[in-house]
Amino acid sequence: DHPQEYGRPLQIAPLPQGAHHGLKPKASIHLYRRGPPFLLKGGPYRAMPFSRRLFLFPIALFLGVFLLHLPSLGNGFHYDDGHSLLRNPHIRSLASLPAFFHDTTTFSEHPDYAMFRPLVLVAHALNYAWGLYDPFGYHLLNLIIHSLATLCVYTLLKQLNLPATAALLGAFLFGLHPVQTEPINYISSRSESLAALFYLFAFSGFIRASSQREFSWLWYPLSL
Repeated sequence: DHPQEYGRPLQIAPLPQGAHHGLKPKASIHLYRRGPPFLLKGGPYRAMPFSRRLFLFPIALFLGVFLLHLPSLGNGFHYDDGHSLLRNPHIRSLASLPAFFHDTTTFSEHPDYAMFRPLVLVAHALNYAWGLYDPFGYHLLNLIIHSLATLCVYTLLKQLNLPATAALLGAFLFGLHPVQTEPINYISSRSESLAALFYLFAFSGFIRASSQREFSWLWYPLSL
């Protein structure tokens, strides 16, 4: 009796005469591939070229990290969000965007809390212009930034010559590690996610510029 639930017979063409140094080949051989149907030869995954399967890795990574952190979108504001976001008048107008890059007092409602974090303020101002003080949009942007940083980890690990599967697992470890809870759920901690995103992108860009001649003139300044 042939097993049917996880396998199917695979017909192999007879080998040419003498292919095994005079041994007579059998007319046909029946082999059985074990595994779920979608992994069988002819299934949608196995039928894909290897390059297309690798293309699915970053998509699966982004969606996996995003979906597993989806409950964070229901959170609210916490701690420093009060003085730097909710009560900060400077983020309520996009006309303040240039000031974020030279006036450190725009970081908070309190001038004594001056700090130079222009990209964080730009993100706050864009969120406010989009949805005022609806926390959903702020947490959505935090999650997108974190998911993009996770993609940068995957790209970087592949550039360091890790196999695609190992790079995927390493990136998932980065994206789902409990230490990432704060920059995902705490809006003001998007400063950490932004720093990680640009650092990883810069590192990856420098490696790309150093390892290939094509477009190196572009990747070197981008890595800065």
